[in-house]
Formats: sequence, C-alpha cells, structure tokens
Amino acid sequence: MGRAPDVKDVEAVTWLVFDRGLTITGVAYVEAIAAIHAAGRKLATFLKRYDVILSATLPAPPPKLGYFDMNGDVEVFNKRVTEYLSITPLHNAVGTLAVRVTLHWTAEGLPEFTPLSVRRPPHA
Repeated sequence: MGRAPDVKDVEAVTWLVFDRGLTITGVAYVEAIAAIHAAGRKLATFLKRYDVILSATLPAPPPKLGYFDMNGDVEVFNKRVTEYLSITPLHNAVGTLAVRVTLHWTAEGLPEFTPLSVRRPPHA
C-alpha cells in the first residue's frame, strides 16, 4: 500500500480488532495460546470416551444478509456473533477432527449442517 492502514480501508469491526491487537503484549498472546492448547487437551480427554460426537453447528438457521453488519454498531455485531457462533469456535480453535454433513434442509431450501467430531487417533 505504501502507507499505514487507515480506518477507511476496512470495516469498522476489522479496524477495532486491528486496533485492539496493537495493545496485546507478547506475554498476553502466549498466555492466550496456552489457554487454547489447554482447552484442546480437555476436549481431547472428553472425546476419548466417544467414537463420534453429533452436535449442532449453529443455534439457528442462517440469518438474513446484513444481519452481521461489520460497518454498523460494533457492540450489536459482537453480541450477534457471540450468540450465533456459540457452538463451533472451540472445535475450530483446537483443531478437532470433524466433518459437516447436511442432514436437513429448511423450508427456505437452506442446508442445516451437523458436524460429526471424532477423537484424534493415537500417534504411531
């Protein structure tokens, strides 16, 4: 770009995350990564008791376009994202082995995905 990024270059939410990132120390970053790894170990221990976990991907059908407005009210965006993406982030963060399967279609013709999560195989 040849210049520093500017608030006008990206969505409001993206800028807020970028701005917050500038305040995160190296120590805080390492602690956050350690917390994610600890959560991964706990989830791996839990999954040892099961061959497969069948769960919801999302708590509701997909919202209308614009519901997650990254240039709108940032607090509203954060609230909506936190509520709507309440199920999958842990699995995404810790790298759970999973596949999403369409087992149902809404009346509007939209697929509703169901993830099948499995424990990691032991290392050889």
